[in-house]
Amino acid sequence: GPEPIYVSAQSNGGILAWTLAAFVLGMTGVVNSFVSQNLGAGKPERGAAYAWNGLWVSIAYYAVFIVPAIFIVPKYFAAIHSDQTLITLESEYAVIILIGIVATMCSRTIHHYFYGLT
Repeated sequence: GPEPIYVSAQSNGGILAWTLAAFVLGMTGVVNSFVSQNLGAGKPERGAAYAWNGLWVSIAYYAVFIVPAIFIVPKYFAAIHSDQTLITLESEYAVIILIGIVATMCSRTIHHYFYGLT
């Protein structure tokens, strides 16, 4: 079966990556509320602005916080572990997630826009 080190690396890398992204994923969740409120008020044309703002916030957060974190992740794990194999595996896993997390943040923002229209 799989060795425990792989499970540990996946858990640690995933938790770190998703913790860094959770702030924006939660913050852009209000897009659906604002879109639906404007739709209910008879001003549906205002809803797109919230989606665009959510996208810009996601991209800015990615550039300011996630991109630097990609370079810090190996140092972070090295500071809390001594097993070099574990550090390498969890760092690689976290970096892969962090590189692609901008797509998740942006797609969730668009999801909230369309959810607010329903």
